[in-house]
Amino acid sequence: MSKIAWQNVSAGYGGTTIIEGIDLTVGHGERVGVLGRNGAGKTTMLSALTGSARILDGTVTVGGRDLRDLPPWQRSRAGVGVVPQTRDVFSTLTVRENLMAGGGTAADLDCAFELFPRLKERLGNLGSDLSGGEQQMLSIARALMNRPSFLLLDEPLEGLSPLVSQDVMAAIRSLVADRNLGCVLVEQHVGTVLDFCDRVLVLQRGKIVFSGTTDDLRGQPNVLESAIGLSTASAQK
Repeated sequence: MSKIAWQNVSAGYGGTTIIEGIDLTVGHGERVGVLGRNGAGKTTMLSALTGSARILDGTVTVGGRDLRDLPPWQRSRAGVGVVPQTRDVFSTLTVRENLMAGGGTAADLDCAFELFPRLKERLGNLGSDLSGGEQQMLSIARALMNRPSFLLLDEPLEGLSPLVSQDVMAAIRSLVADRNLGCVLVEQHVGTVLDFCDRVLVLQRGKIVFSGTTDDLRGQPNVLESAIGLSTASAQK
């Protein structure tokens, strides 16, 4: 079975090391959350796979294929869909044009509209005309246009209202289950991660301080208190 794997990965930007010794393997259908304070290295961990961060040591592989020497567009073709924290919606392109920029077919468009009906209603609108929630829906839908086997989500709920957050997470939950996607979710909403994910990594200053199931994490409240400043009881409210 195809997997994505970070194997003893250290990575950063320029001459600065941000993460060290990261080990994680994600298979089809697995949902892994990544938690940590701002600056802990969560985004850098994803960026080591997408090519935005420089891998200084270790390997990142998809289906056993080493990605280190591949440009970002070839990494995408390897079966990884990415929803960046910045969303990266093209403001001067319509919703249709944004989606087709990610590749795919008319059938893939139909799947996107089934997942997010609101996008079909806004099909001819420019990216700049969309609300924050609509832009996030568009970013997720575009990541799916190449039918990836794995989905990386970097804080998909940032800046969204509670109601829109619920809709977005419901869509993510549905598509991960329907397509048996492997999913890595970086998110500040700890309760969302505990509710959605099977396993969790907690990063502190670029290193893993916890790796285990969500039930394991619930049983170790000191981990979140020390690494994030939040108790598991508070996180689930």
